[in-house]
Amino acid sequence: MMQQSAGCGMPPRYAAPLFSMLFLISFVGYGFTESMEMSVLRLEKIAASSSSLSEKKDAYVQMAKLLYLAGDMERAAAAWQNAAMTDKNNRDDTALIEAAACFIAMGAFDKASANIRTALIAEKPSASMPKARYLAAALEAFRRLDIAPLLALLPDPLYSTYKPSIYYIAWKISNAAAYKTKLFSEYPNSPETLAIKDGKAVSAFPSIFWQFLPSATEETSRPSQTAMLQAGVFSKEENAQTLVKKLLIAGFASESGTKTVNAQTYWVVLVPGGENSTMTLARLKAAGFDAFPVQ
Repeated sequence: MMQQSAGCGMPPRYAAPLFSMLFLISFVGYGFTESMEMSVLRLEKIAASSSSLSEKKDAYVQMAKLLYLAGDMERAAAAWQNAAMTDKNNRDDTALIEAAACFIAMGAFDKASANIRTALIAEKPSASMPKARYLAAALEAFRRLDIAPLLALLPDPLYSTYKPSIYYIAWKISNAAAYKTKLFSEYPNSPETLAIKDGKAVSAFPSIFWQFLPSATEETSRPSQTAMLQAGVFSKEENAQTLVKKLLIAGFASESGTKTVNAQTYWVVLVPGGENSTMTLARLKAAGFDAFPVQ
């Protein structure tokens, strides 16, 4: 599939990089995960040993793209952060924004906000600024269930490539059929439309943050049916268990379940909202944990 959504590690929408396509083709049929890890290890060595800042940065960028393709948002975010700060005298805000998109996918909203705020305050002339503003508006939608900032972007031509995602997020959060109707009619072949109609149709392209919003069409396994707060999403079960232990030490009960998005399994950490989920969210934030309500 040639369309690509505005996910971590990628340029603005629908411009799936040749690198990504060649990478996917080159690893079909012989141990994608193992080969990816070998490539990441090679790039890590280059980043650690090279005396050239440009070579270091390129290694981190390629590493981030590989990890993103593998769905490992934690390590992808770290690689983008390293790429952004390789040259401390010339921070790369584009890489900072790509890391922010990965943080959103993980549910690490405070970290994402910090990156976006840093980029927006700097106001460096950059093609990533529309994406930064789009992600800032998306965060408002996720954290406060307020889609108004996202909808405000729709008339601006700068955000035309983000319209499918805006419609998708607005529909998921508000449950207003009008946004899904607009998405289907205006963008019938977009990843968002295909994800709604048939998730398998887009299973080949990497996970992106809007896929982690709760939906009745997603397969989620969890022991409790009470109001829950999502504290993290991980590609590896051991990382989810680490968060469960940290939450327990901080005095929060939590559950670890699985979530299937486009045939990819993720481990989700959920905290019971209790009688007052707003209060629980505030307690989690005060303790240093990001979370948001899920249905």
